[in-house]
Amino acid sequence: MKTGGGHDNLKIMDYDKTLSEIPVVVEGVPSRPNYHWRRRALQSAILLLAVLIPVTGLFRIDPMEGAFVVLGRQIWFSDFFIVVVSLSRQCCSP
Repeated sequence: MKTGGGHDNLKIMDYDKTLSEIPVVVEGVPSRPNYHWRRRALQSAILLLAVLIPVTGLFRIDPMEGAFVVLGRQIWFSDFFIVVVSLSRQCCSP
């Protein structure tokens, strides 16, 4: 194993000198938007809707009849897709 005498120490000192010449700029961490309260508000609203929809009777699933009940009107499972598509076309057509 060769040690090379004092030459290794000289190389380390050169690297230290070279590194010390590099300018160091310290920048702060960019602040990211705080979405915590927005996410909590959305979660709370969805949970509130999940509770209010069945309680108010706006939407109910009746498995014994094989139908959905929307605003007191019965829609059979087989017709639900047709009703949703026709309502979306009426609602969203220009």
